[in-house]
Amino acid sequence: MKRVVFSIIAFTSILNAEYVWKISPQDMAKLAISAGQESNIPPKVIYTISKIESGHNAYAFNGSNRNRTADMGLMQINSSWIPTLQRHGLYNPKDLYIPDYNVRVGAWVLRQCINTYGQSWKSIDCYNKGPKNAQNSSEYINRFISAYKSVPDSLFTPPDQLLASNP
Repeated sequence: MKRVVFSIIAFTSILNAEYVWKISPQDMAKLAISAGQESNIPPKVIYTISKIESGHNAYAFNGSNRNRTADMGLMQINSSWIPTLQRHGLYNPKDLYIPDYNVRVGAWVLRQCINTYGQSWKSIDCYNKGPKNAQNSSEYINRFISAYKSVPDSLFTPPDQLLASNP
């Protein structure tokens, strides 16, 4: 595991740490819609997690977790998921910085949490803390609720439906 995390850190250092590649809200919504359809998760939930985790920065990296793990990309995929992702053929460190791939993997991780805890706040917390540390109430859940309320539903409404609803 140490070797994998070191490889991730080395690869990420190649990316200029000051370089930020923000995804527009509209493009992030499209990624969330696609991943949501694939994983049967509401796209607004996926969008909100990306907003909290990376601020929609495709090159976001956090290597300073207390448990010595690293978080990568839009959805801040935690390196603790690497063994599970590898078993399912979903892991390539370079691909985690490709927005579509990262969001799809993030949705897959969230789906694993939902499969474990059902549609509950514990599933949202599981995404952030992992299955062993998930709780029904946490600061992360509070941040999620606040961020979720700030995301406009219109990002996920097809333009033809917006036009039909306006007289």
